[in-house]
Amino acid sequence: MPIRLLLVLIPLATSILLHSKFSWADTCTSQAKTELENIFCQLKSDQYGSNLPSLYEFRKNPENMQRLLLKKPARKAGIELPATKKPAVKPAQAKPPSTSATANPKERKNRNTPEAKATRTQLKNCMLAKEEIICGAQRYVLQVNIPNNQLPKTALSAQNQLQLPPRNAPDFREENDLYYLSQCYLLYIDKMLELGLGDSSSSFTRFAAIYEDILRQGGDFPERFKKMYKLLKQEKASNPVKRRYSEIEPENLSQCMPLGRDYLVCDNVEKNWIYKKTGG
Repeated sequence: MPIRLLLVLIPLATSILLHSKFSWADTCTSQAKTELENIFCQLKSDQYGSNLPSLYEFRKNPENMQRLLLKKPARKAGIELPATKKPAVKPAQAKPPSTSATANPKERKNRNTPEAKATRTQLKNCMLAKEEIICGAQRYVLQVNIPNNQLPKTALSAQNQLQLPPRNAPDFREENDLYYLSQCYLLYIDKMLELGLGDSSSSFTRFAAIYEDILRQGGDFPERFKKMYKLLKQEKASNPVKRRYSEIEPENLSQCMPLGRDYLVCDNVEKNWIYKKTGG
C-alpha cells in the first residue's frame, strides 16, 4: 500500500474507532437510570471496565452486587462510588388472591397435601427478632457477608461452580415452572452462602423474573447463572465486602417464606434476607 494512502487511512481509522467508542458511551449513558449505572457506563467505555457485563446483565443484579462488580474497576479508575442509600421502608405487600379456582387439578392436589398445609402454617408460631427468627425451640439466624479469610479454601476455587439443572431435566419435565424455580433458587442460595454473600442475594421474585427474561431473549438460564457466579467469585476474591449493607430487617413474617428444610427467606422487593436454621 502506498505510504501516502496509509497516512490518510490511519487517522481515518482512528477517528472511526474513537467515534464508535464515544457513541457507545453516549448511548449507554442515555440509558442509565441510576448513579451506579452512570458509573458503569463510564467504566465500560474505557479499559477499566473490560470485564464488566453488558448494561442489560448489570441491571439484573441487586444494588449490593452492582457495587461489588464496580468496586475494583472504579478504584482503579479513581472513581468513588456513591454512598449506600437506606431504602425506604415499604408497607407489607398484600398477598396475591388465591388461584385455586384457576389452577389445574395437579396443582390443587399439591396445595392440599399435608406438606403444603404445613408450609402455610409453619411461620404461624414464629417470632421475628431482628437477626433471628424463633419458631419454638428452633432458631433461624440472619446470614451476612463473610470475609474471604473466614471462608473454606474451596469457596473461591475454580472447582466451586453454580450448576443449575436444565428445565428439561427428568426431575422437572412433569413439574411446573414454580417448582423448577424453587429448586433452582434453593441451590442458588446455598452457593451464595458458600461464597460468603449472605447479605447480597436476589429475592425469589427477582430470580423468577430473570428466568423469564432470559427465556424471552432465547438464552440459557443455567449457563447465564454459571457465568454470573464465576464473575461474582472473581470479584469477591479481590474485593472486601461489608458484613451488611443495610441494617434494616423484615417488617414482619408476612414478608417471609420457608425454603427447603434449612432456610427462611424474606424480602420487601428492594432487599432480600436469608435466615438459616441452627443446630440439628
